[in-house]
Amino acid sequence: IVVPDLIISTVPLNQATTTPHVQVYPFLNNSSIEAIRQKIQEVRAAKRKAVFRRYLQQIISPDIFEIGQGFDDHKHAIHTMCGKLFQKGYVGEQFELEVLEREELSSTGFSDFAIPHAIKMNALRTGMYIYISTTPTKWGDSKVSLIILLCINREERFIFQEIFEPLT
Repeated sequence: IVVPDLIISTVPLNQATTTPHVQVYPFLNNSSIEAIRQKIQEVRAAKRKAVFRRYLQQIISPDIFEIGQGFDDHKHAIHTMCGKLFQKGYVGEQFELEVLEREELSSTGFSDFAIPHAIKMNALRTGMYIYISTTPTKWGDSKVSLIILLCINREERFIFQEIFEPLT
């Protein structure tokens, strides 16, 4: 069964549907065209949100989620978190150095969160280590309470492209 993404109709629909739909005038005018454009944007946004949610569910795991006191600075955070990812088989030994190299290029800290990651996507397993701190950690010019350390396997680099922008 093929389910359409959008129904465009010139008459009211007789039955309830969960499929997005828009009713337009039989002869297209500017308001009908604008209604179609708006509905298409809504459908696209809903699809992006569903893909984002699916990938997050795929890469978030309780074994790399933690609430703690925080760290002295970003280097201490990266060292500790990368060590745990290594112990759990997500990354190789070089991962910490690669994350620190990326951090040297420009800070991955934003206003009150940071998303450190390596430039090369050569993790053994894709994952998202989430650390929530009760005491903010100094991260460049910011103090962060949420650290999301991404490790991406080369075969799943498309996940990074789909989740990074919405996260930031």
